Amino acid sequence: MTASSSAVPRRFAAASGALGAVAGITEVLEFLLPLWAGTKLGLSGLATGALLATSLAVAFSARFLVGVLTDKLERRWLAAAGGIVIAVGLGAYALSETLAQALVAAVLFGLGDALFTIPARAMAAESVHDDENAFATVTKSEGTGIWVAYIVGLSLLPITDYAGLFLIGAVTAVLAAAFVASAPSRQTSAPPERRGHQTRTMRRLLVVVAITAAVETAASLILLLRLTRDLQLELGSIVMVFLPGLIAYSLAPGLAPWLSRRFGRGRTMALSLLVSAVAVSGLTLAPNLTVIAGFWVLTCVSWAVSNPVETTIVSLLSGAALGRGLTRYESAALLGAAAGSLASGWAFDSLMPWAQAVSGAVLLIACATLAVRTMRGQPVDVVAISRPVAVSQP
Repeated sequence: MTASSSAVPRRFAAASGALGAVAGITEVLEFLLPLWAGTKLGLSGLATGALLATSLAVAFSARFLVGVLTDKLERRWLAAAGGIVIAVGLGAYALSETLAQALVAAVLFGLGDALFTIPARAMAAESVHDDENAFATVTKSEGTGIWVAYIVGLSLLPITDYAGLFLIGAVTAVLAAAFVASAPSRQTSAPPERRGHQTRTMRRLLVVVAITAAVETAASLILLLRLTRDLQLELGSIVMVFLPGLIAYSLAPGLAPWLSRRFGRGRTMALSLLVSAVAVSGLTLAPNLTVIAGFWVLTCVSWAVSNPVETTIVSLLSGAALGRGLTRYESAALLGAAAGSLASGWAFDSLMPWAQAVSGAVLLIACATLAVRTMRGQPVDVVAISRPVAVSQP
């Protein structure tokens, strides 16, 4: 293997590992931030919501510029810079004593999230033509990072308190930045060709992504509300309900390429969405914790299958413009998640459980149908991986 041919897998390994570490930081922060805002800063529900919304809005807005830069500049340095900004944001959270200081931290963290995630995912996507398992591996890495971060973070919380945990996250972000920066330089690629049918396919896929993200985010938050308000569970008990699903999320992504080879990517997406429809309905209607935990595992398995398939399709459709393509994908997911967050509280307070289950299932079934119709006849629906061919030397 030549130096240039070994550069892509080395860049992939660095990006995948760093994405796993940062995914763990991000998920634990999102879980603990409302608790920290209420107990340590004494913020109201409205102020806490504004804090979360600020970070999300900055991460969303910055992605568009970062996507362009990702296609023009060296991706490993952008991702490394993002990791450093995330670390600064976490340090700012650790030192915050007022809402104004926390808002500055939220801005920094949101900016760092965008600056890190898009170029790191683009680095991983450079392998997608040669490795059908590329984004399944990334999803496994992120899933493992999440459940390990939950176990380590919540175990250390009584010892370090929130400030100490934020600082540990900052150190982890710096290490992730150093790891991604250690990757070799990328090879330049030709400008992307404009293809009308691929643009239409991308748009329809992003509709599916946004609606799916809205339903699944709403279902997750409704589950959290059920556990805290209806079942009166403490933090440790809630984590024990969530943990089996998070572990399943790190183990199941290998199903994605296996199913894609047999049924095509469009049908694999549809299958995962149908499973998600069953799981989301079950989460809403489950009568006890054991059944809830079982449906949560099923939900996480469906996500673990759909996420790498979606990201692979977007990467293949994007051509050389990986940064811009992944920006559109993640922006659609963020918009959907924001809509789902807003809808979840209203649905929990206003709709009967059966109405929540039916509405979520109907939307996911509609998305499954749209996914199959969108991908039918598309070249990227079939797993056709180009592998280097060995040439014998005279």
